[in-house]
Amino acid sequence: MARIEYEQAEKNAAEMTAALMAASARTAPKTMGVDDMESLIIDGEDLEELAIAMGRKAEEKPSYLSSVFRRDANYTEMGG
Repeated sequence: MARIEYEQAEKNAAEMTAALMAASARTAPKTMGVDDMESLIIDGEDLEELAIAMGRKAEEKPSYLSSVFRRDANYTEMGG
């Protein structure tokens, strides 16, 4: 019998959910039927790079937007 520890099960579930979300966005109705959307699933070091870039971008934004960028950057750094 194969065993899958909960950490691996959670990782598998998150990856499957991300793939399903990407497929759903891709197949959702588009304005005037124009399909010009792309999606990307990242994790690991790429996720860390994204969090750093979001933190930098927060400095360029007005205060009402910078707080959102900072919040999301911090959430991303925590692995959320």
